[in-house]
Amino acid sequence: MSAVAAAVLRSIHGHGTAVPLRGVTASGRLTGLLFELTVEQTFENAGQKNLEAVYTFPVPHRAVLLGLELEIGERKLSGVAVRKQVATARYEEAIDEGNSAALLEQAGDGLYTLSLGNLLAGERAVIRYRYAELLDRHEDHIRLCVPTVIAPRYGNAADHGLQPHQVPGVDMLASYPFSLAIDVLGEQSAAALSSPSHLIAVSSIEGGKRIVLAAGAVLDRDFILQLTGTVTASASVTARNGDGYVSLVSLAPQLREEALRALCLKLVVDCSGSMGGDSIAQARRALLAVLGRLTPADAVSLTRFGSTFEHLRAPGADEPGEPARSIFSRLRNKPAAAKPEGAMAVASAPTMKWFRHAVQFMEADLGGTELQGALRAAMAIPTSEAAVKDLLLITDGEVWAVEQVVDLAARSGHRLFVVAVGAAPAEGLARLLSEKTGGACEFVSPNEDIEGAIVRMFQRLRETPKRVTKVEWPVTPDWVAPVPAMVFSGDTLHLLAGFSTRPVGDVRVTISGAA
Repeated sequence: MSAVAAAVLRSIHGHGTAVPLRGVTASGRLTGLLFELTVEQTFENAGQKNLEAVYTFPVPHRAVLLGLELEIGERKLSGVAVRKQVATARYEEAIDEGNSAALLEQAGDGLYTLSLGNLLAGERAVIRYRYAELLDRHEDHIRLCVPTVIAPRYGNAADHGLQPHQVPGVDMLASYPFSLAIDVLGEQSAAALSSPSHLIAVSSIEGGKRIVLAAGAVLDRDFILQLTGTVTASASVTARNGDGYVSLVSLAPQLREEALRALCLKLVVDCSGSMGGDSIAQARRALLAVLGRLTPADAVSLTRFGSTFEHLRAPGADEPGEPARSIFSRLRNKPAAAKPEGAMAVASAPTMKWFRHAVQFMEADLGGTELQGALRAAMAIPTSEAAVKDLLLITDGEVWAVEQVVDLAARSGHRLFVVAVGAAPAEGLARLLSEKTGGACEFVSPNEDIEGAIVRMFQRLRETPKRVTKVEWPVTPDWVAPVPAMVFSGDTLHLLAGFSTRPVGDVRVTISGAA
């Protein structure tokens, strides 16, 4: 596993000295598909000087930050949303006057940075934040992730608008204690509860079950909770929103087909240094599971990348079949101007045997994570004009160039299906790539069932593409949230709308084949 950083409070001055973390506690509640979490971290300025410090912490990509509170000594501060320029001016004015102040900014996808001014010598700071997130259900499976660490990302953060103080450092030797309790309430508590990331204890409480971490847990990986055999299918809720109402409808449409379509599938696998250890082992298992599900009716290509990229080319019928290890070596030693072009291959039994042999030799040995160039090269591989072009990406996604990569994918005419692997993969990149292109994503931590994730992904890949073509609310809404680009059988479809008066009645959804 690559080195990761817990959310750490660091001095802006003095070479980024860490302010000692005294404890981390988190408590959450899962009701239906709505998850709410409160995280509290306590720091202490053990030095002899007052500090201006910065605190960077992760939240899920789809989460809504509900509140931020600070306790500095005997003082309590609450966050108020104002324009960025106004907030910065107020913060700097307070610091100049010697007062305590805090400034919260979004620092890249899934990261927030809290600047904390005038933490006095010997003083403690308690940082408490809350967020809520809508989860997805696929058939009888729900996966809940609590991000607790920040993996290092490839590239120059300054090129993507981040200031030096907003980039989290990595402390490979730190070991921060972590306690977590999550209440699973209502029908969802009937599910089987397990965690591939941590040892947990489950007990019964009024209205559900409580999950707590076993003693000795530390902040070294994201927390994963799996619910299987879940009973929540479709649900709706309407609540007050100021002077109006907001309605949420969650559906799990069943759209299975008897005839499954042939695939034109481009496989792209991350072999950069950050994929070392568990991640590259997961990537190999995922590729083997993919190759085992292809048929001679399918066409496939395979590209691996790091600082550069390599297309694998299966030997033709009149070629002896060069061993995979020597082909990797030969492609690595080619000059940059002579990079090989990729090609689609029929997924015949001999070709799949050769590909499986090639996968056995894949290592995380290609340096940096030049994801954009690798995707561009794979997308340029010629395909039949009539084919639906699908690309399956296996990566930990740890890059700063999220906006550029997503923009490339959105313009490519490919659907991207992402399997994000590792102890703390970049969730935002995986979700944005799939959302913007009409694909889907899965997340697989060490010890998690990667074959199950591939089975779910292939169910989506084999379906005829479908989209929501019409949503009829009982009354005309004032506003509606965007619907997904594509809809897959068994996946959760969340519909959200706002109303002036309380809506009463049925919601009708029309789903049809994508044009």
